[in-house]
Amino acid sequence: MLQKRFLLAVLFSCLPFLAYAFPTDCQAEIKGALHNHAHAPIEGVLITIQELKLTAVSDAKGAYQFSKICAGTYTFVYQALGYQTLEREVWVGESGIVEHDFAMEEGIIHLEETVVSSQKLSDTRQESLTEQRLDADILQQQQGKSLGELLQNITGMNTLQTGANIQKPILHGLSGNRLPILQSGVRLESQQWGSDHAPEIDAQGAQKISVVKGASAIRYGAEAIGGVILTDYNALPTHATLQVRAGTGISTNPQGVTTHALVEMGNKHHVGFRFQTSAKYWGDTKAPAYTLSNTGTRELNFSTAIGIKKETYQLEAHTSYFRTTIGVLRSAHIGNLTDLAQALTRAEPWYVEKPTFEIQNPRQEVQHSLTKAKYIKHFSNNVSLHSQYSFQWNDRREFDIRRGASAGKPAMSLQLSSHAWENLLEYNVGKFWENTSGAQLAYQHNDNQGGTGNAPLVPDYESKQASIFTIHRYKRERYSLEVGARADYRTMQVRRDSIREGQDIRLKNDYTFQNANFTAGFFYNFSENFVLRTNIGTAWRPPHAIELFAQGLHHGAGSIEQGNRNLQPEKAWKALATLEYRRKATYISFTGYVNRFANFLYLKPSTEGVRYTIRGAFPVLAYTQTQARFAGMDLNVEVPLKLCCLPLA
Repeated sequence: MLQKRFLLAVLFSCLPFLAYAFPTDCQAEIKGALHNHAHAPIEGVLITIQELKLTAVSDAKGAYQFSKICAGTYTFVYQALGYQTLEREVWVGESGIVEHDFAMEEGIIHLEETVVSSQKLSDTRQESLTEQRLDADILQQQQGKSLGELLQNITGMNTLQTGANIQKPILHGLSGNRLPILQSGVRLESQQWGSDHAPEIDAQGAQKISVVKGASAIRYGAEAIGGVILTDYNALPTHATLQVRAGTGISTNPQGVTTHALVEMGNKHHVGFRFQTSAKYWGDTKAPAYTLSNTGTRELNFSTAIGIKKETYQLEAHTSYFRTTIGVLRSAHIGNLTDLAQALTRAEPWYVEKPTFEIQNPRQEVQHSLTKAKYIKHFSNNVSLHSQYSFQWNDRREFDIRRGASAGKPAMSLQLSSHAWENLLEYNVGKFWENTSGAQLAYQHNDNQGGTGNAPLVPDYESKQASIFTIHRYKRERYSLEVGARADYRTMQVRRDSIREGQDIRLKNDYTFQNANFTAGFFYNFSENFVLRTNIGTAWRPPHAIELFAQGLHHGAGSIEQGNRNLQPEKAWKALATLEYRRKATYISFTGYVNRFANFLYLKPSTEGVRYTIRGAFPVLAYTQTQARFAGMDLNVEVPLKLCCLPLA
């Protein structure tokens, strides 16, 4: 009896605590509605109260409801296919109705892919142009390769290779300044006039790489004659998350190691952050019977980005740094015509040493930095403004084989500074018209650094450019029509050294170039599996300072180059048509193109032939112009191996 009384006493004494721990006043009701930025309801959203393990699904009106919820603070998670996961903290009182309506951000769905695929262009690009991209698997499997090597996975892409580790991308026969590269939405500005100058791009850090085929001068500016290469990162996270990735690759030829690391984080205030770094340490490349001496590579890169994304605006800041040292094959340098003739018939190079990680002269040292700030304002569902400023700094030094006190001095040292400002206005008119109009300003300054002991190959110059453009798309369910126009105005002030009557003087040459370009395109969807894209457009390219004023030995190319001050701008038009067929995992695309040039600029062997200098004999090349035509076709067939070659299970 005493035991029973004791237990009852304990039970009654605990009742207040039990009532506090398990309150009976759980009468609150939570309800709300979910919609996108067009204020259309979102059906099928999974809503989870994490602390209570309760779930609900939104109906056709986007509505959801929870009943009999106790007082407290809870974490609500909203998940839906095609939308970014939304996480919110909600305070619930002891009773009453709590209403929470949210707009969900559309998100990118990452699919597991193993092939190069075509995709529809975003609204700021032309739908009639074909874009092919490298999927994440290829980028992961081929870590350590250069941008040029990676792009060979795309139909129509090749590389111009002038060294063991120097590759320039080629699209439909065009490269260099005729094939611009955009890094994180900013056009790469560097010394791309040289065939021995590889793009200053961290291919290991790029999360997205794609190629737009066709004349793209309307959107991407002068010189985009062959197309444009796009490299970018994934969108910054806008919810509470932390991701850390790292990897290392080991290479046997050349011997060396590559490494990369990525940190991404976000918080519930829609602020995202990214830090990425990569490095490469490679020694000499080896042929089957000998070593290609002095072909090592050093590379160190990093980038950071921070941004905030709200319903009506978006802010982002980005900076990146690229640094590389590239050894140039020692045996590629010749002293006279006899050496050249022997090199062409020799079984192995005249200069061969044991494999090493040391990089000696000749070599290239390149640094490139990029800083940008971007602001996007959504005035309504149909109107948005994009404003972006960027600054780039490029430092290139090329070292030749020199003796004595000059051994440590570069034979060429250039610094290029570039500023760019762009404003884009995207606006829809009615149900079927999508429009993009923009204005761009650019300023560039090229400066030769002293102390090289050589006459500058490229003169000092300043370049200024102003541009306006507009693209309009009439879009229906199965087809779309596109038209666009662009006007460019560019000035260039060149400063070069000359000698008159025994005195060094600075000569001033001013140039003004202007041009208008147009484009028209058609997109038609025959069926769910069959698509046609056609586009015709004009483009132009004003002559570069080196093409106008080159005056000496190009050390990296091993030739003497002569400029021509009477060169006229290149003008071109390109027609392109693509047929695409996709059914499940099968993909077939066929592209035909024609590119015609007036005043095509190129280097032509001079009538002088060979010039003998104290450094040896070098061929003499002169810049000239002619009419040119490039035509061809791309065929891409992707069929799952298990369907074409193996018996079905």
